[in-house]
Amino acid sequence: MIVEKIEHNVCTIIKVAGDLDAYGVVSFSDILKGFIVTQKKINIILDLKDLRMINSQCIGLIVDSLKNIRNLGGDIVLCSVASRVHDIFRILGLVKIFRWFDTREAAIAYYQSLTNEAAPPHV
Repeated sequence: MIVEKIEHNVCTIIKVAGDLDAYGVVSFSDILKGFIVTQKKINIILDLKDLRMINSQCIGLIVDSLKNIRNLGGDIVLCSVASRVHDIFRILGLVKIFRWFDTREAAIAYYQSLTNEAAPPHV
């Protein structure tokens, strides 16, 4: 598993490559918890373009993180998800709880639209 963190002005992008399996679940958990608890990052994009495989334990971790972030007023969105990974979410009945975007740019635009809605009007 390779994880790359990219800061954007409206969100944090976490690009995951390789396999999210039992060997990587602890470090992936530490990364997500670090963003949420320590750094107070609540607008997260998981870029799963290069993710080959994900196990149920890691999916559970992502779902738990989503619940925690939504309780803080944020969100986790998924982008560039390979069809085999998307199929796993679909089989588990999790497709409807996440926002899905075909590209990273579309996911960033989603967070930018939220920021624009929250901004006070110029006088």
